[in-house]
Amino acid sequence: MSEEIMNQEGLSPDTAEAVELPVESAEDVSLEESPEIAGSDEMIQDEAEAVDADVIADDLSAIEDAAEVTPDEASAEDAVAEEISEDTAADAVAEEVAEDAVAEDAASDEIAEEPPVDLTHLSWEDRVSYYLSRETIEGYIKAISLVDFHNPGDVQVAETWGLALNAHGEMAREIFKGASRMITSDPEAWSNILEAHAAALENTSDEGQAAIGEVIGWIQCLRTQDIEAGKDRLSNYDTPFNKNLLDTLAIVSTGNWRKVEQAVEGHVKAEISDENEAAIEIAHEVADYSLSAKALDRAVEMMRRTSRKFTDDISLKWRLAILSRDQKKWNAYVDVLSKELIAATEPIEEKVDIYNEMIRIYRDETKQEAMIVKTYEQLLAIDPGNEAALANIVEIYEKMRRWPDLIKVLDAQA
Repeated sequence: MSEEIMNQEGLSPDTAEAVELPVESAEDVSLEESPEIAGSDEMIQDEAEAVDADVIADDLSAIEDAAEVTPDEASAEDAVAEEISEDTAADAVAEEVAEDAVAEDAASDEIAEEPPVDLTHLSWEDRVSYYLSRETIEGYIKAISLVDFHNPGDVQVAETWGLALNAHGEMAREIFKGASRMITSDPEAWSNILEAHAAALENTSDEGQAAIGEVIGWIQCLRTQDIEAGKDRLSNYDTPFNKNLLDTLAIVSTGNWRKVEQAVEGHVKAEISDENEAAIEIAHEVADYSLSAKALDRAVEMMRRTSRKFTDDISLKWRLAILSRDQKKWNAYVDVLSKELIAATEPIEEKVDIYNEMIRIYRDETKQEAMIVKTYEQLLAIDPGNEAALANIVEIYEKMRRWPDLIKVLDAQA
């Protein structure tokens, strides 16, 4: 401590040393605890440890009490656990079954969704084979109608029909209802079809025999004009349809066609609620009854009248065309093909079929060479790669000395 400060405080050197001493003692206290303080800390620590031990003991006792279960409680808990386990297992099985079902559905969809087959450049004979191979009602109808379109009334129509019946006789009713409105009305051709049905009776199931037997009655009544034999056969098939058919045939025999149409309208509208659909079905059935009475002209008129009203229905157009062909009214036939069916038909191969049929009529029936050339040109416009059409039109251009047109076609092929 400086003398100046000591003088101000009134301290002598000895006194100053005495004053500084407590500071040093304080430093010693902070560094080394006294026995009293140390003893106090030990006592606090002991008390804390005792409290902790008591708390731990209490906690352990509570846990033991909670864990202690009576035999009844244990059984109940075991039952609950077992039930939960069973439910879980059942849920797992159900989930697995559901997953399998989804997988099966997906597999079925993959099988059902077959890739489309390009039929554009297949011959019509190959397309017949393809449609038959599908083994569906629609496929059989297409096969039969395709054969008749290329070989009208030929025995091959009956043979193709027989193949369908031998494979699936139970489909006989549906095949008749579809195909009979798409092919020739010629009674001789239908006699062959009738024989094909009779032969198929021996090669089918009980269900197929029942279906084919009923269709034989329909053919006899509505196509081959063997009405009495048809009535006898249909007497074994007691259905509302057959009752209406026989009742209407009785009216047909009177020649009162107005009453025939009224009878058909009555039972059709009782079954079909949609007015347009009913009107189309009425037209087809009246045409059927007209054919049963050999009234081809009446059937044609019914189709023409109804097709003008329902311009979007292709079934009416097809039947009108086929019936016009049966009448051998070639100009009317070609008019339906060119003005109605071409526009209403979508697949290229079917349009090509129609154009080729028109060419056949112009060549063999009406002798219109200019129309042959025009029709070939129309065909090639939608199917430029048609080899048969290209070969034929080249020959025609050479014969007619139409050199610019010939060069154009040859350049297109190069």
